[in-house]
Amino acid sequence: MHLWEPSMDAKGIYDCPYCGVDREPCHGEAQIRERTQAGDAQCASALTHIVSSRARRDILAERMRQVSAEGYSFEHDDNHARGELAAAAACYALPVAVYTGCLAPFPPRGTLGLKLANHVWPWAPGSFRRKSRREDLIRAAALLIAEVERLDRLEVRGK
Repeated sequence: MHLWEPSMDAKGIYDCPYCGVDREPCHGEAQIRERTQAGDAQCASALTHIVSSRARRDILAERMRQVSAEGYSFEHDDNHARGELAAAAACYALPVAVYTGCLAPFPPRGTLGLKLANHVWPWAPGSFRRKSRREDLIRAAALLIAEVERLDRLEVRGK
């Protein structure tokens, strides 16, 4: 298992589901070319998708931004042991689900979802700043990564 470090470049740090390579960086363009030339078409095809996935790149870039630009270091995240990171992720995702009609009993256009998200937001009132649906989902995913990383660090420490 590897944990993302703030000094790492987001491009190419994914594990290959076919060959199992797990190193930093895992598969970049050079590895894709190498696998393609070696005739491992299935692996090369999967790697091309993994490395080029806009969503994955954007989520990792957001996670890196949270650490480098916002100062939300691993130590900072480790202080949120009551599920705050997961709650914040839910706050970004819930209005999107309500807005799109996924949660049928709620009114359309996400008004209740936004009210609920504002109510359960784990940090200072006014610090919950929504953007577009896609950007909010990217933030939610990055916050979930932060929470999973926090749990992984906790496990490594044996707590």
